[in-house]
Amino acid sequence: MAPFLLLSLWINRLSAAGAVSAAREHTGITSSPNAWIPLSLVAGGLGVRLEKPGHYILCGSRRLPSPGDIARALKVVDVALLLYSGAVLIFVAVV
Repeated sequence: MAPFLLLSLWINRLSAAGAVSAAREHTGITSSPNAWIPLSLVAGGLGVRLEKPGHYILCGSRRLPSPGDIARALKVVDVALLLYSGAVLIFVAVV
């Protein structure tokens, strides 16, 4: 899903470079790669801090998310899911 999140960040004119930087910086910080990869990509792309108290802080030097950031994050995930679904449909049609 990470490539689709990166493409979605780019489509939404957010920082794909910030996303990659955050993912590299926070490698393995959560107990599951299924958590840190998408969380750090979206946090880095939006330029916000995400925290699960007592567990991890992603992008700690950045600002806290605003309601607008939540809407942008949802849009990023929606576009990424559409891209992923399209890729699956193309794959199924070809195979």
